[in-house]
Amino acid sequence: MESAKITPMQWFCLIFLFELGSSIVVGLGLEAKQDAWIAILLAMIGGLILYGVFGSLHRHYPDLTLTGYIRCILGNILGWPLGLVYIVYFIYIGSRVLRDISTLLTTAWLDRTPLVVIHMMLILSMAYILYHGPKVLAKTNQIYFYVYVFSLLLSIALIVASGLIRLDFLLPVGEDWGLILSTAYPMVYTFPFGETIVFTMMLPYLKNPRSGLKIGWLAIIISGLFISLLSAIDISVTGAHIASRSPFPLMSTMTKVNIKDFIQRVDMLTIMILVIGGFFKIVIFYFAAVLGTADLFRIKDRGRLLLPIGIIFVFLAMMISSSLSEHLKQGLEIVPRYLHLPLQTGIPLLLLGVSWIKRRMGRSQHPRP
Repeated sequence: MESAKITPMQWFCLIFLFELGSSIVVGLGLEAKQDAWIAILLAMIGGLILYGVFGSLHRHYPDLTLTGYIRCILGNILGWPLGLVYIVYFIYIGSRVLRDISTLLTTAWLDRTPLVVIHMMLILSMAYILYHGPKVLAKTNQIYFYVYVFSLLLSIALIVASGLIRLDFLLPVGEDWGLILSTAYPMVYTFPFGETIVFTMMLPYLKNPRSGLKIGWLAIIISGLFISLLSAIDISVTGAHIASRSPFPLMSTMTKVNIKDFIQRVDMLTIMILVIGGFFKIVIFYFAAVLGTADLFRIKDRGRLLLPIGIIFVFLAMMISSSLSEHLKQGLEIVPRYLHLPLQTGIPLLLLGVSWIKRRMGRSQHPRP
C-alpha cells in the first residue's frame, strides 16, 4: 500500500459526507410518513452492525481491499468474478448518484444544459482529484466538510428563524410500527448505511487502522442523526404527504424560507449543500472502482484507468433511466432489495463466516490473492 495515508479526522469527514450525500437529495424514509425520522434511526443501528462486519474482515486482512480478501477467502475461481461484480456495483451505484446530482442541477439551475455536459464536467473534476491520489482526495473532502456543515447548520437556522416548523406535522409519533420497520429494512438500511461497503476498498489507506472502526461508527451515528433531523424538518415544514411527493424535499423546504422579506430565495445554498455531498459520494465510488480494477487486473498505474472508468460512469448515468420518476422508483424500490441486500449484507456475512471457519481449522489468514 502506498505511503499516502488518511488520518482519523479525514476518515470521519469522508464517511460523513458520503452518508449525507444523495440521501438528503431525494429524501429518505418518507414511506413511513411522519415517522420517517424514526425509520432512519432504526436503520442506522443496522448500519452500525454492518460496518462492524466490515471492520472485522479488515482486521483479519489489514493490507487488502475487499477485492483482495475475497480471493483470499473464497479462492481465485470464485473470488475473482465476485470481485468484478463489486467493481460493476460500485460503478453502477456511483452512476446513479451522478444522475441524481445532474438532474438536481438541471431542474434547479442549469435547465438549458444537456445532462451529458454536466456529467462530463463532474467526472473530469473527480478524475483530476483522484489522479493525485487518496491523500489529495481526503484533504479536499476535509476542506469541503467544513463548508458543508456550516451551510447545513445555516440552512437549519434559517428554517427555524422563518417560523416554518410545525411540530403537529410530526404527530402522531409511532403510528404504524409495521410501516416504520418495513421502511427502515431494507430500504433505509441499504441506502445510505449499507453503502459504506465501498469503504472496504479504502480501509488499508488509514494512517491508524485501529481507529477505522470507532471513527466509522462515530461518523455513521452523527450523519444518521443529521439525516433524521433533516427528514423531520422537511416533514414539519411541508407535511409528510407533500414531502413524499417532492423529488427534492429539502429544496421544497428551503424555497419557503423568508425572514422579514429580506432573507429569502436561498435555493443556491441548498444546491451547494446537495452538490458537495453528492460530488464526494460519487468520487468515493469512482475511486473504489479504480482500486478494484487495478487490483483484479494487476495494473500498477491506476491513472490509466481514470478516463475509461469515467467514461463508463457518464454512459451509465445517461442510460440508467428514461425519466426522473423511473430513476427514483428503481433507486428506492428495486435496487435496495435485489442489489444492495445481497452485496452489502449477504456476501460480507458469508465472507466473515468462511473466514471464521478457516481460522478454526488453523489455515493461514494472510495468503496473497
